[in-house]
Parts: sequence; C-alpha cells; structure tokens
Amino acid sequence: MSTPGRDHPTLFGEASESEQERRIRVRDEFAARAHRADVNPVAPAGVDLPEDRPRLATQQAKVARLMQDGEWRTLAEIVVGIEGGSETGISARLRDLRKPKNGGHIIDRRPCGVGGLHEYRLVPKT
Repeated sequence: MSTPGRDHPTLFGEASESEQERRIRVRDEFAARAHRADVNPVAPAGVDLPEDRPRLATQQAKVARLMQDGEWRTLAEIVVGIEGGSETGISARLRDLRKPKNGGHIIDRRPCGVGGLHEYRLVPKT
C-alpha cells in the first residue's frame, strides 16, 4: 500500500530517468567548473567569464551611459534604452556599478506601481 501523496512525482523531487540524468550532468559540469581557476563556479551554465567579459563590459558601459542623466527608470525601460539585454542582466549591471572597481556609483531604488516593480537611478557624482 502506498502512502497518500507519496506517489505524486513532483512532491518529493522524483523525476523521469532523463531528467535525473540531466541533473547529474549539470551537477558534474558545475563541479568541473569549480576546479577551473579562470571560471566563476557560481556563474550560470553557459556563462564562461573569460569569453563573456567583453559582452558584459559593453552592456555595463551602455547602462552607465544611459543612467548618467540621473533619471528614474524601470529595468524594462533600461532594456529598451540600451536596445537589448534582459532585466536580470540589467539588474546585475546596476549591482556591478555599485562596486568600487566599477566606480562605486550610488544606485537609488524606489518602488513604483503595484507589486515588486521598482525604478532605479544613478546618482551623479558631484
């Protein structure tokens, strides 16, 4: 006799054989990346930092140029303003701009509208 609810595959993380194989492959790839000195082991799969640095630096420069006017913008407005990227990537570039090695900029954030929507602005240095 089975335990009620125990037969439901999503309740206890059970997966089809192919999904289980995929999980093992991803785990093994992550472990292999952790042993390479030139790769950030917590970077998402498919992001190899040495090759991606020019692309990320270009996106960061575009975000910095757009935001230097001090205007409030949502992540979606920034994506449109730099003509590409994702809201997740833009959020990461805003965090990068706060780091001392990238200028130590002050990035303000305020809620706008409903839900978790926020606007951001780069405070011009005086």
